[in-house]
Amino acid sequence: MSELRQYDPLQVVGSFTSLAGSVDILDGSIDGGDFAALATDAVTWTRENDRGGNATRVKSNNRGGSISISLSASSPTNAALSTLAQADYVSENVVGVLVLRDLNGTTVITCNGAFIEDIPDFAFGSTRGQRTWVFQCAEIVVFAGGHTIA
Repeated sequence: MSELRQYDPLQVVGSFTSLAGSVDILDGSIDGGDFAALATDAVTWTRENDRGGNATRVKSNNRGGSISISLSASSPTNAALSTLAQADYVSENVVGVLVLRDLNGTTVITCNGAFIEDIPDFAFGSTRGQRTWVFQCAEIVVFAGGHTIA
């Protein structure tokens, strides 16, 4: 018998917490397409070969990467993130933990040593537009789970 699984994008939640406070980073995320994206710096294991065809398994201990969050230009979360980015420019210490959790199932992404890269570039046009915020992360721990049965 086949299984039916269920996904609701409103059940994906995220926060950035630092000494400056906590922000719901997905409040006002865009509708349609990806609103949160993970990019790691390196894969954990690679393979290197010598001229004789001998292989060596090589581990990368770089667990860093980035998380991109796409918000509606109308979202008040942009102001909260701008405030944090400006505070970091002055104090140089707005670093914290970013957590994304898919409540539809068991996926959790925890980013330690996270900080806002910069206030994003953007444009004005005939549509509302969006702002894509990039968080750089020293360490990313991922548990890629599935969705629960409907």
